[in-house]
Amino acid sequence: QARVDSRLLSKADRLFTGTVDGRIIEILQNARRAGATAVCITNQGDTVTVCDNGRGIEDFAALLDLGRSGWDGTLEQAEDPAGVGIFCLAPREVQISSGTKRVAIAGEGWTGQPVEVYTLGESIQGTQLVFKDTPWLFEVIERHAVFTGLNVTVDGRQCASEPFVSS
Repeated sequence: QARVDSRLLSKADRLFTGTVDGRIIEILQNARRAGATAVCITNQGDTVTVCDNGRGIEDFAALLDLGRSGWDGTLEQAEDPAGVGIFCLAPREVQISSGTKRVAIAGEGWTGQPVEVYTLGESIQGTQLVFKDTPWLFEVIERHAVFTGLNVTVDGRQCASEPFVSS
């Protein structure tokens, strides 16, 4: 069930850009913060699928707790994450799978209507997001992925990767 954490109020000016670029940045940041080393993005018509090999999601209820980042204290101190998370995809319908759990969030699920978490027959490593959007173009993703330290592929094509700070 969606909730808004009070920490959000102090960070509202940097949230919800509503752009494809904003969605890409947030999803790549979440993957990196979850310890992912690889992110695979595929476009099929108006459906985007993003898979990462990070730690996955332990607490599916935290997905809809806007403003609660859920990251450990060290990461909180170093990066001050805003806790936007999956809300960057609102109000789209999104299916999220991780471990043996799956949830679909749509419509009023973004604003407080409870959503059901289902158990899968198989286990998903990391996190998988499937949602409707305009295609996430290689050039746009690469521009945001280049300094993330992640191995990012888009429709089978490898994005460039550069160290954020060189020697």
